[in-house]
Amino acid sequence: MIHIQHPNSTKLLVTLAVGEQFLLDWQQWLKSGWEIYAKKHGYDIVVFTEVLDNSSRAQQRSISWQKCLILNQAICQQYQRVVWVDSDVLINPSAPCIAEQVPLDKVGATDAYSFISKTMHDYLYECYIDYCKKRNKQLVINPTAASYYQNFGIDTDLNEVIQAGILVLNPIKHRSILNKVYEDYEEKYDAELDYAYNYEMRPLSYEIVKRDLHYFIDQRFNFILNNYMYLAYPFLCHTENFLTQNHVQQEVEQWMRLAVTSAYSHAYFLHFAGGAYWKSLIKYVNLAFQNPTDFDLLTQLKDISSNAQ
Repeated sequence: MIHIQHPNSTKLLVTLAVGEQFLLDWQQWLKSGWEIYAKKHGYDIVVFTEVLDNSSRAQQRSISWQKCLILNQAICQQYQRVVWVDSDVLINPSAPCIAEQVPLDKVGATDAYSFISKTMHDYLYECYIDYCKKRNKQLVINPTAASYYQNFGIDTDLNEVIQAGILVLNPIKHRSILNKVYEDYEEKYDAELDYAYNYEMRPLSYEIVKRDLHYFIDQRFNFILNNYMYLAYPFLCHTENFLTQNHVQQEVEQWMRLAVTSAYSHAYFLHFAGGAYWKSLIKYVNLAFQNPTDFDLLTQLKDISSNAQ
């Protein structure tokens, strides 16, 4: 376990980075931004480097479920606010305090069915469905919040979903709910589609939303990179093959640096959700450009493209 402390901290950033590569990725790409942000706003940091549950049941489902166990850990119970942050999130040090506006009894999170607006989210989702259909890719379609739960087997008409990659929690008030999700639900997996239904996120969101405990925070606190890329740079989405072809690799990488750095400049917490490909794009962020107004392409294009870190 890694525990980074600051004097008199009452707030904690916490994540899981289990396995050598996950820990190395966090240390190489994410640690610096987390530390600057934590010092600025009075947070400690805990990175669990070992699983919190090693039972046979735990081994049969994604480690992502174990975020539901963090409030059971004595080290987390020392704090008034605990902010869970997925280990593929790059924190922009210029961001404000994420917990500041969240009421103590609420779970702070972003709206999973909104990006800029609900209308824009729905439009981007339609684009993604069309993309998959044109390439004969099968997928589970969740056009509404209710269908998102129903496709997991939860019978409800709830019309809101929280994005569980970043959660502002109260250890006293929210521990029992997280434990309930961990104990009462099992992972759903479709072998034919190789699809795990977002692991714990559907039941966790359901149990929080049905109790009206959710409090939607600024979407920049969980700025999903692939949403932004589908909106602003659709020609760069799914470029895995191009990034390994010598005759176009340099040009694609330059565009990628500009695109991902642009996303970072708009975000408070930039989330590389969606799998290994999206996480691999972290290396293209130029950390010098923390705000959109930092860009001046006429004089700084060379610096932006250099990926100076």
